[in-house]
Amino acid sequence: MKRYSNDNKKMIALFEALSELGTNIREKAIAQFVQCNKDYEIFIELSLEPNHWGGTGSMVPCMQERVKFYESLLPYFTGIDLLKHKQYIQDNIRRWEKMIEQQEVKELMESLNY
Repeated sequence: MKRYSNDNKKMIALFEALSELGTNIREKAIAQFVQCNKDYEIFIELSLEPNHWGGTGSMVPCMQERVKFYESLLPYFTGIDLLKHKQYIQDNIRRWEKMIEQQEVKELMESLNY
């Protein structure tokens, strides 16, 4: 990570692969990346979450896991140099919370129709 943290293409490719792994690995990688490289423009290009969904039934638990993941990242974004990064993480939390609310309404409406 340290060796290639300023190589945008390699970091984007690395995080593309890491995004499909477990939350602990992704959390550690993100924490290490922002220690080595505080460039916001590179950070927002990184894949921080998986590109797939899994499971059956309600999607709410999967969405809640994404909120939990983003919340777990917040302690790594301290200081003025990571303020925009922290805002980005908080925006993702709010986006997922809004999607959860919408999904809950959708699932409620679907249950009333059956």
